[in-house]
Amino acid sequence: MGSRWGQWVDWHIRISLLLPWALVAHSIALGWGLLALLPLSLLAGSQFGTFLDGETSLRRFLAYHVGFSALTLALALVHVYSVVMYR
Repeated sequence: MGSRWGQWVDWHIRISLLLPWALVAHSIALGWGLLALLPLSLLAGSQFGTFLDGETSLRRFLAYHVGFSALTLALALVHVYSVVMYR
């Protein structure tokens, strides 16, 4: 906690506001297979992140937010790998 934690939270919220727009700018189509899961996991992680406003909701929704965020990272890495290897 403290000022460093507050700076991290502010940065995290700003990035979370820009990330869906970057997704739309990258591609409007959902794609197929694994590429359909990437934007859906991003949106699910963002949605659960909006619920994190109090101690009770933090305990209840933080695991979902972190889980979907980790899934988004993993799927993004798979996406980058497949683009680099198969283009």
